[in-house]
Amino acid sequence: MLSLGNWNLPCFALADQSRNRNFVGRDHILNSMDDYLLPQETSLPADMNSIRSFAICGESGMGKTDLAIEYAYSRRSQFGAVFWLHAGSAAELMTDFCQIPGYLGLANTYSHPTPESRRKLAKAWLNNPKKSVDWGVNCRWLLIFDNADDLDVIADYIPRGGNGSILITSRSYAARDYFFEDGPGIDLDPLSTGEATALLQRLVLGADGRLSRTDQKALMKIASLSGGVPGDITRIAESIQHRSVPLRECADMFARDMARLAQVRVYTFDISRMWI
Repeated sequence: MLSLGNWNLPCFALADQSRNRNFVGRDHILNSMDDYLLPQETSLPADMNSIRSFAICGESGMGKTDLAIEYAYSRRSQFGAVFWLHAGSAAELMTDFCQIPGYLGLANTYSHPTPESRRKLAKAWLNNPKKSVDWGVNCRWLLIFDNADDLDVIADYIPRGGNGSILITSRSYAARDYFFEDGPGIDLDPLSTGEATALLQRLVLGADGRLSRTDQKALMKIASLSGGVPGDITRIAESIQHRSVPLRECADMFARDMARLAQVRVYTFDISRMWI
């Protein structure tokens, strides 16, 4: 039973997730996510109370979490409530989900002292997300389940209805089919060479950093050899910053190391650690 009163809306609760100022690219994916997570203008009233979903799948280091964070920040005006949930373990998820009633101001913790009662209270609002007791308009919400590699962990936290959207990040490619067969989602690919170069430049020089044409070519050479994995590019940038050598020399060193690894057929070597 929801307590009387007005809720704390809009509510933007992303826990400790700050926006990545070095985020680059993925614009086409963000736009595609809109098609599935935001109701369309032609949606029927019944569709407004159905759950929308999207899954970001991929290996570690591909930037799944950063993509979800960017979506939350860049689309926050489209939702009345956004909640970030660490879904790496049952304990983490229970802790985060049970904070939703507090964020919304649904009731004090004394009237719902147990985690299970707060979980049920949160789901009750998500299933019927009124903006207030006296105002019948539903609030559009977004739940983000981050690192939901074990999909069984999130089963008890999925609302049955409500005007909401669910975004999942997972290393399990089955996450796409969690709600619907052949469900909406993306198997995240590496960054393009252009995107990888832009990310490397921002990490090494900052958003306003300027490069000579020679250094730009050097960064592009490193980026093309990096494989386009954002996590690897971040560690490569850290290695470059710790070396007091020109970017062109860094690029030549990196190319030589990659060629040597190819000759001995070491395919499982972590390229981001070769300079560390």
